[in-house]
Amino acid sequence: MNLRHATPADLPGIIDLLRASLGDGSTEKSAAFWRWKHEGNPFGASPVMVADDGGRIAGVRAFMRWQWQSRDRTYRALRAVDTATHPDYRGQGIFKRLTLRLIEECRQEGDDFIFNTPNEQSRPGYLKMGWQQLGKLPVRVAPLRPLAIARNLYRQIDHAVPDLGAPNHELLSDPTALQWLEGVGSASARGWWTPPSAAFLRWRYADCPARTYHVAGDPSEFIIVYYGRQQRIGTELRIVEYLVREGAERRAKVALADLRHRYGTDVMTAAPTAALPNYFLPALPIGLILTFRELNHRDPPPIREWRYTLGDLELF
Repeated sequence: MNLRHATPADLPGIIDLLRASLGDGSTEKSAAFWRWKHEGNPFGASPVMVADDGGRIAGVRAFMRWQWQSRDRTYRALRAVDTATHPDYRGQGIFKRLTLRLIEECRQEGDDFIFNTPNEQSRPGYLKMGWQQLGKLPVRVAPLRPLAIARNLYRQIDHAVPDLGAPNHELLSDPTALQWLEGVGSASARGWWTPPSAAFLRWRYADCPARTYHVAGDPSEFIIVYYGRQQRIGTELRIVEYLVREGAERRAKVALADLRHRYGTDVMTAAPTAALPNYFLPALPIGLILTFRELNHRDPPPIREWRYTLGDLELF
């Protein structure tokens, strides 16, 4: 079994492997999605390794490049994402071998750390390979229709997600109007955040082939990115980005209230951002579990100082 870096010629075999190993149910598995995720990322192309058995792709491991920034430093981060072993090769340690090999190469190349939010099945394997469990990510919830939520829980009623209309991606098309994003987060003395930019927002939300994200706001003052989904408690409007220029807080809250009334969803969720309106409850530890693997940086901040958006850490 030869462990080597993936080449463009491997892509059809990688997609076939992902489908054979994982099916098509959780996330999209196509060449277009792979290229968007691992080649078009403005933080850089993903390091990808494969296990090659005489020309047959038996396993794949990809780390997606990311950045986290503190007041005085930008960290070269990696997000442990796509990995799969073909059913014919399971039980041979391919996942662990590919992961440890790629970890060492990324350490030598100067990357700082790896982070991810593994599920219950995969988390034990990561912890055995040196990952730390930092805790559950807090989420802020706005129960907009409490009686409807109670009925949904009691009767387990399925409700269709409302039509959110046009996605308004043109609001992300003017990099000049969005230059103020470069200052978002920099005034904070503590915490880590992903530095936003017009290029990042276009890649992450306008160009994403797997989900339709919707955008509201004024590109020169604030940007709200969101989508609708169905949950057991009812329909949810998930706010994945809430970026507000200093001085525009009131206008952003008015726009958020407009979304609340326009779509009539049962709940609204967002990351624990201080600028959110007071109809959001205090942050609750109900999100995904964040894990961390050191490379050249050893000390992650406590979970309360990760100033993430839901779009930074949701699975895609």
